[in-house]
Amino acid sequence: MSPLSTTPKGSDEFTAGVNSIFDIFAKNGKAMIAFAVVVLLGAGGAVVVMNHKAAETDQGRNALFTARKGLDEQLKKMAEASAPATKTDVVKDAKATQNSPKAPADKGQTKAPEISADAVMFDRFDVDAKLGSSVKEIEAVTQAYPNTRPAYEGMMVLGKLYLDHGQPEKAVTWFQKATENSSSLDKALAWSSVGYAQENLAKYKEAIAAYDQALNQGEAVIKGDLLMGKARSYQAIPDLAQARATYDLIISQLPSTDYSKTAESLKARLQ
Repeated sequence: MSPLSTTPKGSDEFTAGVNSIFDIFAKNGKAMIAFAVVVLLGAGGAVVVMNHKAAETDQGRNALFTARKGLDEQLKKMAEASAPATKTDVVKDAKATQNSPKAPADKGQTKAPEISADAVMFDRFDVDAKLGSSVKEIEAVTQAYPNTRPAYEGMMVLGKLYLDHGQPEKAVTWFQKATENSSSLDKALAWSSVGYAQENLAKYKEAIAAYDQALNQGEAVIKGDLLMGKARSYQAIPDLAQARATYDLIISQLPSTDYSKTAESLKARLQ
């Protein structure tokens, strides 16, 4: 018997396979070199694209920061204008107190109250009419830097702005645009916002559909809020059987949480 006959089965096949690979390289050297060059160029191109995307995101973040700062300033001016006593009036009153003979010389200084934009946070008004310039700046960010995190945040800011000031129909439009973001959590948050805005419009079936879209993203961190939104919407239709079933789902899937306690309480009130 030849010594080669003791070679384990499969070894010759492996060796032949390796040799065939080298034969391919030998016979098609130019083609393989060209292929390698293409691969390297592709990798380099990917790096360039990633760098460009990062730079675009940074630019978008800066633009959004500037736009939001302008929005805050506009809201603060509105809050100051609606305050019962303006800053100027308070300063005048302080000076009058200082000049009064009854007031001690070292007292009577009255600081103007700090007025925050929060003072008009939930006032109902025409957003486009009162905050048009800021709205346009934020909208410009969403258009100039599409498919970036700043664009998503800008859409959510606009949606919340319209929702907070009594225009849920316009809020829905911006929240729906934000659902096109690639991140599952971002999608879930955007769909959740769509659902809440639809609730404000008393479009409860649409709200339930939006909450389901959010639930489909599989983000456990907001599951309780989404199921509570569905239960509220079913109760408002009213579809008490589905509301009860949703409360039962909350109780079984989120035991020992505030959500389950609230669900038990609300379920007990159903007639």
